[in-house]
Amino acid sequence: MTSKISFEALARFFNSRNQREKTMLVIFGICFVVTADVLLVVQPALNSFFKTQPELLALRAELKELEQDRKNEKQIEAQWKSLGGKLGGLSERFVTSSEISMEDLSKLAQESGVKISSLTPAEKSKNDAITGAYVQVPVKIRATAGIHALGSFLAKVETNGLFFRVTHLIIKENAMEVRNHQIEMNVECYRKI
Repeated sequence: MTSKISFEALARFFNSRNQREKTMLVIFGICFVVTADVLLVVQPALNSFFKTQPELLALRAELKELEQDRKNEKQIEAQWKSLGGKLGGLSERFVTSSEISMEDLSKLAQESGVKISSLTPAEKSKNDAITGAYVQVPVKIRATAGIHALGSFLAKVETNGLFFRVTHLIIKENAMEVRNHQIEMNVECYRKI
């Protein structure tokens, strides 16, 4: 006796059944084949479709943007050149020498009527800085000035040709001179390494 089930044995088994059992076996077989097809073929295909659908939408949107960019290539190149020129002008506002231009700050203060008592740059150590990068150099200023002179100085510092930014400002009353106040401020300068 062999353990193999042959096609002839299945045909004999099927033919030996009455009509009602044959119908039930055919329906069961169809249900089995459909279920196996859904589980083994259709469901994995649908899962992969739904997983790739968001990626497909993103790629279609990117393709549309690239097609639009191709149409506007000359305009984009013109904008690129224009922005490059503006960037060149802005990069000149950063100090490029190894010493921060304290003269500029002192000159602005003198023009505004602010008397600087100390101007101290505090170099931040950047051992891992990349050559050509910009590093921040804080400068601590102590001065005496009236409110209007201070306002004029701050306006000149922030609109100066070089890039300075006031990060901290303290105004204290000066007992010796009522109209002039004691001022402590931190200014950030940026320089190229």
